[in-house]
Amino acid sequence: MSVTKKTLVIGGGISGIITSLELADKGYQVYLVEKSPSIGGHMAQLSKTYPTLDCSACILTPKMVDVSQHPNIEVITMAEPVMVDGSPGNYKVLIKKHTRFVDDKCTACGECEKTCPVKVPSEFEAELLPRKAIYTPFKQAVPRTYVIDQDHCLFLNKGTCRICEKICKGKAINFDQKEETVELEVGTIVVCTGFEQINPKTLDEYNFSVHPDIITNLQFERLMEQNLRKPSNDKTP
Repeated sequence: MSVTKKTLVIGGGISGIITSLELADKGYQVYLVEKSPSIGGHMAQLSKTYPTLDCSACILTPKMVDVSQHPNIEVITMAEPVMVDGSPGNYKVLIKKHTRFVDDKCTACGECEKTCPVKVPSEFEAELLPRKAIYTPFKQAVPRTYVIDQDHCLFLNKGTCRICEKICKGKAINFDQKEETVELEVGTIVVCTGFEQINPKTLDEYNFSVHPDIITNLQFERLMEQNLRKPSNDKTP
């Protein structure tokens, strides 16, 4: 039986990145699919790694760059599989690619972000700090292309604003972008989807919403990166 010597890796965290590099170095074509605007996953949010206490980003970001530049790896962000057909050795997978509303002409200069009037809680900062409606998840994000949050963009929801489009010198803002579906033919599928942290607001016994200094472990990691300031008063604990 003929086998398609291509691999789909679902999830662009550290597991998906290492898996993609291992397979690509062995000569296989790899499609790395990540639902977020950037690869990196939760490891990008951590301050240190156990047991060596090395900088988490110092370990992760070089591998993110390696994945993005590897000739045998195609990184597809803001995408997710919606249908799988076939059998081991020969799969057909439909991938839905969501819209960024910013194309490859983006140089990540950041001028659009400065002028955007909308502020919402940042997922990367565990909702401790705000981000804009047009943003890049974090400084070392791969790809570096900005993305527009269509749930909070004033133009996409109310037909107003468009400041980012006017300020962009590279003409990279494209509000006409549409979702698209692509079909991939692969022989193997590796699932590296990681984890989602439970919403502590659903656990009344911990009083998470009662006081701002009751935080999750992921919020603690982000505060460690900001020299550990108390959310309630921005002072040292």
